[in-house]
Amino acid sequence: MPGHKHGRSRKRQKSRPKRRSGDTPVAGALPSELDQMWVVASEVDLGRAQTSLADLREMATRLPFEPAALNVAALQARLDPILTNQARHWELAQAFFAGCDDLLPGLETFLSEGPMHVIFSPQALMLLTRVLIADARTASQRQLTDIEMRLLQDAVFGAHSAMEPFLSEPPSFGVEELRENPLELDLLAYELQAATFFDHPPMLDEIARHREFRRLATSDARLFDSADRVPVDEWLRDACGGVTADEQWAVGFGLVAITQLPPDPIFPHVPAENVRDMLERLQLPGITPELQMLSASRGDYQLAFDGFGGGAEAMAWETRPFKAKPFLRMANDDLLLLAPPWLLSWVGEGFHYRALTHAQSLSSGLSAKYTRFVGKVVETYALDIATTATNPSDAAVHGEQRYGPGGGARTTDVAIIDGNDLVLFEIHA
Repeated sequence: MPGHKHGRSRKRQKSRPKRRSGDTPVAGALPSELDQMWVVASEVDLGRAQTSLADLREMATRLPFEPAALNVAALQARLDPILTNQARHWELAQAFFAGCDDLLPGLETFLSEGPMHVIFSPQALMLLTRVLIADARTASQRQLTDIEMRLLQDAVFGAHSAMEPFLSEPPSFGVEELRENPLELDLLAYELQAATFFDHPPMLDEIARHREFRRLATSDARLFDSADRVPVDEWLRDACGGVTADEQWAVGFGLVAITQLPPDPIFPHVPAENVRDMLERLQLPGITPELQMLSASRGDYQLAFDGFGGGAEAMAWETRPFKAKPFLRMANDDLLLLAPPWLLSWVGEGFHYRALTHAQSLSSGLSAKYTRFVGKVVETYALDIATTATNPSDAAVHGEQRYGPGGGARTTDVAIIDGNDLVLFEIHA
């Protein structure tokens, strides 16, 4: 997948051509997706016994929930900005695995074996978070004991191996002729799914894009007469218990700022008093500090994941409850950001999904109508981007045009005419 870098354990790599990721191809060697893959350390690489999902869940039963969740969330926060920085992975490993003299030398050797070798995977940490939510013993905030910290260190590294079985099942694509080489399909499915963990759009770009989508959907005159027009702002307000879309933007962006305040570049723990102070400064006294529109208790998460189903096989992939509610609401009402990408999702694509979920709760007909309207919004957005990016003295940009008897046929969504050149774009939302 050109342009994307995914974590993958070396165990999976051994099924591929025997050329390490990052190596310069020798004469005659064919390109491989491994040329753009980041390889994540696993227990196999260090000659250690592999941790199964059952092992990981048993380890979680011996860990206190809130202290363990806080440590994993802090690790996610520190990993997020350095996903593909090998040197920074080593610094983070030395800090987190301090005292693990049986582990650090092997990790250092692993890093030296390839320029695209890294240590931590956000997907494995997400799996461990899910396991803690399901199985850790109930406990409020406190420091981990030395024994508990060593157990958590083993669980963090073991989560990479616990994830392996989910990556080796051939996907059910439903087209028999495509299943002649299940390994290739397995890799394709894994690469597509892993992209959701390793693709990091610039935060401000993502926020600005979705703000523009909302502006088009609610106030652009070109869409006023659309037969599929729906009350997007009203639905966004109802989806969040009366909190308006503008207030959602303000709260979400405020929490982005709080979780990235110095001296710690990114710290996920937000005390309840800090939330109250933020709401006071934003002049939003009607919103309660629990922020239930973007936070969930442990029990809430358990119910949400059970509702989506999928069993153990989905534990390494299902992220929707985290994207819908990126903060864990702790026993004392403090908030814990489980991973920075979930908050980015909430202040970005979350506006679309909150409106969609509300439409689904009303009726399947309104859900379909909303989906069609979103298609028109994205087509209009694409037309505006093409117009902005094109010099009108050199080329002409046209949107969808009706033609044929009665105007029953339509052209592609965007057309650019530049001299004798015609470039056509069909937009898929």
